[in-house]
Amino acid sequence: MIMIMPGASAAGGVNQGAATFNRLTPADYEKLQRESILLNAVSPVVFTQAQAISGAGNWRTRIQGVSTDYQTIRDWPVDQGTFFTSPICAARGRSPFSAARWRRRYFRRRPIGQQMQIRDVPFIVMGVLRSKGQGAGGQDADDIILVPFTTAQGRLSVGSA
Repeated sequence: MIMIMPGASAAGGVNQGAATFNRLTPADYEKLQRESILLNAVSPVVFTQAQAISGAGNWRTRIQGVSTDYQTIRDWPVDQGTFFTSPICAARGRSPFSAARWRRRYFRRRPIGQQMQIRDVPFIVMGVLRSKGQGAGGQDADDIILVPFTTAQGRLSVGSA
């Protein structure tokens, strides 16, 4: 896996750190996808943390806007439902794909087809990923919601990488 991050910026001679200056665009993603002969899959990742609300309560969680290739890149199988499709991404579809923690903790019944809200944007859950548990950095890999990157950019107003 190769990760390409936006560059750093400097203000008043002080380095602001990696990913403080967004230089990557959807056109960059499309060009990599179209012209690369060595890459099997390409996905932008638009990220933020936000308040998510379901019938069982609300919580602050990680939101990642990704393409359909993200599931292949991260080798993350579907446990219930389906992963979103390219037409949903192109249409800025509002169907999130959540990880396993959501099924157990934040929905009283089967989450597929249930409505939830991220910030002030309504979503319908179309799938649940298989549980991955704790990641190498100690972070809970299952406490995340995936949405189409076009939706994250256009509806959730977050930074991209």
